[in-house]
Amino acid sequence: ALFRATGDRPGEAHALDNLGVAWRDSGQAARAEEAFRQARVLHAATGDPRGQAKALMHLGEMAQAAGRLSEARDAYAQALSLHRATRERAGEATALHALGNVAAATRQPGPAAERYRQALALYRGIGDRAKEAHVLRSLARLERARGRDADAQAHLARA
Repeated sequence: ALFRATGDRPGEAHALDNLGVAWRDSGQAARAEEAFRQARVLHAATGDPRGQAKALMHLGEMAQAAGRLSEARDAYAQALSLHRATRERAGEATALHALGNVAAATRQPGPAAERYRQALALYRGIGDRAKEAHVLRSLARLERARGRDADAQAHLARA
């Protein structure tokens, strides 16, 4: 309320992001999604593509959790584009991993594997070994679903 009252639109956008997370974590999905939508609009209006990408990732997560996979894919793809434009490699990798998860959930193993490999390369490039392990685990689940147990075990061993 104070950010809005004082006309601090960037502050308001970040506060809405934080409220969205709090509402999401307390099980208030509708309120969380509305906060993330408002945050996205404000981030865009104030010229903050990184903030906009963050809000889009949250919206994608909410849509994915609700089973709205097409909507999740669209949000993640928009976030990916913004991360690439701002050369935010960690965000790019996160968006690619999320897109891989959506592809896996929609039974598209080829695109899922490609997104995972792209995310893996980026995480390796920036030295984020913890996120690298998460992607390897996703690749293992994908390979197991494809009946490729040896490949799945190899990914898990590297994770």
